[in-house]
Amino acid sequence: MKTSYLAILALLFILTNCKDEDPDPCTGYFYDKPLENVKHCLQGKWQMHYYIFGFTFERIPLEDYYFTITKSDSVIFEKAQVVIRDKIKWSPITDMRGNKTYTLEFDYFGDGIYRYQFAVEGIHAGDTLVLFENAADGNGYFFTRLD
Repeated sequence: MKTSYLAILALLFILTNCKDEDPDPCTGYFYDKPLENVKHCLQGKWQMHYYIFGFTFERIPLEDYYFTITKSDSVIFEKAQVVIRDKIKWSPITDMRGNKTYTLEFDYFGDGIYRYQFAVEGIHAGDTLVLFENAADGNGYFFTRLD
């Protein structure tokens, strides 16, 4: 009986003193994260695979869409044969669901007429970036990391 108690105490001691590894700071939701962390995690080349369309939640597949975020806060957006380069404007927001996050904005044609504005949700499963339009019927965009 005494041996059982010692075994249980030893097991409890081991379990309470085991430390989990620190979670990856670039995985999960980016709500309430510092902008520098968000920028760091989004740097690199991403391929857009599909978007979820507004209220209908229809999944629209995409081909040949690439998105690169550089260390100098620039974006290179490649769509088929069209390449757009612009400086990202980062803005803090509270999204439609009440979460504090950031938007990244850039000109589609580099002329100031048509701007993309994506809100940052996070990176899930280690390599799936989710951006969304902060609107009641906004689209959600899904990317995977290429580098």
